[in-house]
Amino acid sequence: KPNIIVPAYEPYGEGARELGTVSPEFWIDFISRAATIAHHVNPNIRVAVSAASFGSRDSVVYTWAASRGSPVDVLGFSLMPGFDGATSLDTHMHIAQRWLRATAQPKPHWIFAAGGYPVAHGEASQLLALRGVLAWATSQPSVHGVIFTDAGDYDAQRGLRAPDGRLRPAFGEFQRAIAAERESGTQ
Repeated sequence: KPNIIVPAYEPYGEGARELGTVSPEFWIDFISRAATIAHHVNPNIRVAVSAASFGSRDSVVYTWAASRGSPVDVLGFSLMPGFDGATSLDTHMHIAQRWLRATAQPKPHWIFAAGGYPVAHGEASQLLALRGVLAWATSQPSVHGVIFTDAGDYDAQRGLRAPDGRLRPAFGEFQRAIAAERESGTQ
């Protein structure tokens, strides 16, 4: 019994890699039909959509999903460094900020993917990327949670655990964030 279901994870990220680039109308129709089914099966299921490319197509889908008339209950972002490292991550956080501010009463948001690419950019970069996303997310009242993308390097080399079993430095940041959240909840 899922609490949140994401019928189209990153339409212009993972979705585009799997299906090719399709129109925003395709995704809006697909997500609408999926939401209708999910809400019919269990009205307590919250339907979510996640932006990843932060381009014009993602903007159209996000704006529709954020509207009061859409069947989407939760919005989210994937915030990962690009080929250029932190430059694109910073740009994506600024765009996400702009999108959040453009909505008068934002729906709940999640960061559905946060992390970095330690093999490409280094383990320190992975730690700093996670730290930056956590700092940004915790400053946004409508952001309710952050999901770190990978526990280990199973199908992508970006996990908290390296292939040799060693925990990467970003794991410590992850633990500190959990401890800080617990501490802030008790005050």
